[in-house]
Formats: sequence, C-alpha cells, structure tokens
Amino acid sequence: MHSIRWRLAAAHALVVLTTGAIALAVLLPSVHRALTGNLEQRLVSGARAASVLLAGRMVGRPTIDAINPIARSLGASLGARVTIVLPNGYVVGDSEADPRHMENHADRPEIRTALARGAGETRRFSSTTGVDRLYVAEPIRSSGRVVGVLRLSLPLSEVDRQVGALTGPIVLSIAVAAVVAILLGLWIASSISTPVRQLTAMAHRLAQGDLSQRARVPPGDEVGDLAASLNAMASQLDAAVGDLAMSERTMRAVVSGMTDGIILTDAQGFVSLFNPAAEQMLHIGADRALGRTVLDATLNKRLSDMVARALEQRECASMDVVLHQPDERVLSAYVAPVETEGAIRGAVAILHDLTEARRMEEMRREFVANASHELKTPLSSVKLMVETLLSGAKDDPDAEDRFLRVIATETDRLVSVVEDMIRLSAAEGQAAPLRQERVPVRDAAAAAISHVQPVVSSKGQTLVSQISDDAVAYGDPEAVERILTNLLDNATKYTNEGGEIRLSAWVGGGEVLLHVSDTGIGIPAEHLPRIFERFYRVDKARSRAAGGTGLGLAIVKHLVERMGGRMHVESTPGKGSTFTVALPLPPDTA
Repeated sequence: MHSIRWRLAAAHALVVLTTGAIALAVLLPSVHRALTGNLEQRLVSGARAASVLLAGRMVGRPTIDAINPIARSLGASLGARVTIVLPNGYVVGDSEADPRHMENHADRPEIRTALARGAGETRRFSSTTGVDRLYVAEPIRSSGRVVGVLRLSLPLSEVDRQVGALTGPIVLSIAVAAVVAILLGLWIASSISTPVRQLTAMAHRLAQGDLSQRARVPPGDEVGDLAASLNAMASQLDAAVGDLAMSERTMRAVVSGMTDGIILTDAQGFVSLFNPAAEQMLHIGADRALGRTVLDATLNKRLSDMVARALEQRECASMDVVLHQPDERVLSAYVAPVETEGAIRGAVAILHDLTEARRMEEMRREFVANASHELKTPLSSVKLMVETLLSGAKDDPDAEDRFLRVIATETDRLVSVVEDMIRLSAAEGQAAPLRQERVPVRDAAAAAISHVQPVVSSKGQTLVSQISDDAVAYGDPEAVERILTNLLDNATKYTNEGGEIRLSAWVGGGEVLLHVSDTGIGIPAEHLPRIFERFYRVDKARSRAAGGTGLGLAIVKHLVERMGGRMHVESTPGKGSTFTVALPLPPDTA
C-alpha cells in the first residue's frame, strides 16, 4: 500500500476530491443565492400585481371579514402566504392564519420598509409558522395614498430543497471522477513504478557487491536517463573496485615484504592486517590475530594501550615494547591513527626489532661500567703511592720498596683489566636477567627510606609513606628498592628545606602503582621529554652541587622497563613533581 503506484493513484484521487470539494463549496452558495433571488423576484411581481387589485377594496374601513377571504384566494392563486396589513399594523387578512389571533405587524421590518420607502424585503424566522421565510411587502395605494400593505412570503426550505436536489448529482459526479482518477493514476503509476522497481532491484544487487548488474529501461524520459546514469555508475564502480583490489594486492605484497612488523586495525580496534614480519616478531600467526583485538592477539597490554589512545584520542605514540616470551626481545612500536576525511578509520602499528641494537648498546654500557669500576681502584692506589713517594717517602728505603711493590701489583692488575677489556670488547655480552618474584613494596620502601632519611632529617623535610598492604609487585626486589631509592633521592635533592615528600603505593587497574611526589622546584615542560636520558640535567649547576650525576632517572626507567612496567611524570615549576611507576602484579594475583 506504500508503493509509488498506490501513492500516485491516491494523489490523483485526492486532487479530484479536493477540486470537487472546492467547487461544491463555491457552487452551492451561488446556486442558493440565485434561487433565492428568483424566488424574491417572483414574490415582488406577485405583490405588485395583487396590490393593484386590492387598492379598491382597502378604501374606507376594511374589515377582516371582507378582506380575509380575498387574502386566502390570493394565497391559493399565487402559491404563497398572503398577509394584508393596515397602515397601523393591524392584520386584516392572512391566507394561512386567523388574523384575529395575529399580533400587530407594525414592527415587522418589511412592513416598516414598505410604508417608508415603497417596498420591503427580509429573510427571518416566522414566529407564526415556525420556519425561516422570505418576506416581500408592497404598499397598497389608492388615490396616491397608502391604504395598506400587502405582504407575500414563502418558506426558504423550498430553496434548500432545490439546492439539495442539485447537490446529489454534483457529489456523484465528483465520486465518479475520483474513481476514474484512481484508475488513471494506477495506470500511470504502473508505467512509472515498473522501471523504478527494476532500478531498485538493481541498486540492491549493486549494494550486495554484484557490479555486473545493468538496468534495461528504454530511454526517452527521466527514468530512462536515471537508468543510463545508474548503468554508467555501475561500470565506473566496477572499474574502481577492480583498481582498488589491484592496489590492495600490491599494498599487501609490499607490506608482506617489509622487515618491519605492520599491524592494522579497524575503527573498533580489531586487527585487519598482520604481516609476516609481525608474525615473526611476536611469534603469533596471522590466522590467530586477524579479527581479534590487539590485546587478545599480542597479549601485550602496552601495545594495546597505545592503539586504544590512537583510536580514542587521535594520538601518535612511540614506545619500546619488551617481550619476554619465548625469548626476550625489544621492539620499537610506533602507533598512529588512520584518518580519512576527519574520521578515524583505524590505527596502524609499526614494529621495529631493536633487540640486536639494544644488545650491542647494553654491551657498550656494561663495558664502560665495568671498565670504570675496575680501573678506578688500581689507578687510585697508584696515584696515592706516587704522591706519597714524591712527598718524601722515597727517602725511606723500606717505605720506597713497599710502595714500589704496591705500584707493581696494581700495574699488573691494570694490565690484567686492559687485557680483559680487549677480550670483552671482542665478545658478545648479555645483561644478567632480573629476578622475577613477589616483591612486597612495603619492604622495598622501608629500605629506600632508610637510605635517604639522613638527608631528609638534615634538611628538615617531611617524608610521608602510605603503602597499601596488598601492594605486591612482580619483579626484582633489588630493582624495586633501587627505583624507590633513586626517586626519593631525587626528591630530597630538588626539594627545599622544610618541604614535603610523599611516597605512596596501591593496586589499581591490574597494576601496582608507586607514586613519589614532592613540593620542590619542579621541572619545566620543555625538559620533561628528556629527563630520562643518561647524563641529562635540567639545572646542571644545581645537579652538580647536589651531587647528581644525571644517571638516576635513566637507571630508574631502565629498571622499570626491564620489569615490564611503565613510568610517567607530571610536574609544575615552583610547585613540585610527581613520578608514577606502574609495575605488574604477580601472575597468581586475582
């Protein structure tokens, strides 16, 4: 019933019915006025003729007995009610009522008008007959003097009857026209809706991916032009889809040949592309990853969080991701949102394997650390012995001999260290893995506080510790203690005397959260991205004066990442800083 065929037919019928109703509304009042006018003219003509005949009978003192029979005779011949009234309003004759029981008619509008102007006409309700009537009054003159008034009247129901008699045929004509309009509309609508249905079916098949469909509608009208345009669009769409498929195959071939891992997600975060390099890096098959979330596919929360931020906040982010299974690997992950026309279509993660580069960097770092440690002690001893000899000990044969033996021993040690360094530089080294065990944060915090408590007391600072009982991390106890010690040490160095340092820890979001905040000098925003670099100092003069080496935060970040955690800092210059460390919970923690 809602098809275009029935809507067009209904529209035709509605137009005909509306037109007929308007015509009926305009025509019937006009017919009513015309019939009423004809009736009035008829009464006027009859009244004038009758008034002439009555002129002689109204001379003197006419009585009801003399005039009333005349009124009844005139009423029968004229087919109207006849009323004869004296100039004083007294009724002396009426064709339908007894004049003796009729009230004075001097106040009747038509009587007053006839006496004043020579003729009167009005339409009103008759209290005598109880119906609406048309009244026409004509003065009766004798010798130029008005001797009475003749009034003729007819009920207006006659006009209503005649108008009603015309209304039936008119309404019937309108109804017949409406039926014809519906049939004509159905025929016209059918000729339009048939090709439209064909085009609709074609559009549905095109939407379902069948681009071979073509409409077979003859040209010549707007529907034919629409069919031709739809066919052209289908051809262009078919070609475009073919080009797009070719481009996609080319892109997938390029992505498959890349050495960097590529993970592409849709706007909801489900993996839609997982190249072979990503499979190799993450040890996950594409068949397992496709159609799943990044967290389900990779089991790496950090990578999943980066993808979530790219989708929700449109943020590009880069971060190192450490994998511990099946072997430890370090990946550099860069995640960016995929946007087209201002809308997020997905996210892309590019993974670069840094394992070998980090291994070499670790070897160099260990080399420098070991060399510094091994060389410092013998060099210090040699320097001390030489200074002692120069200060006069060479004059004492026993002391000189003893010092020279120490110098020889330490020199042998230096030679041994150098030889070991040469051998070490040619060998591959690997950092000793951190222990993985339950670490009660309260114990690590107590040890860290004991290290910094002397400085806190000497500077009159306040150190507040709030450690939750369920704050148990999974990692290396010494590393957790070193993290807290370095953070608290930094807080004491950069917080003025009388300031406050706060250490807190609790479980939240499936992690152990460690917070170290202070009311110190704070860190300017432009320095925040670099504070974890080795040897980087915000205020070099103050750092040296406070005994800082620029390695504390780098060590903290290194330890946090090796335990699979993450770190964040917030700071306001002049108000203080807050360092947040998130460490994983033990595997058996619910």
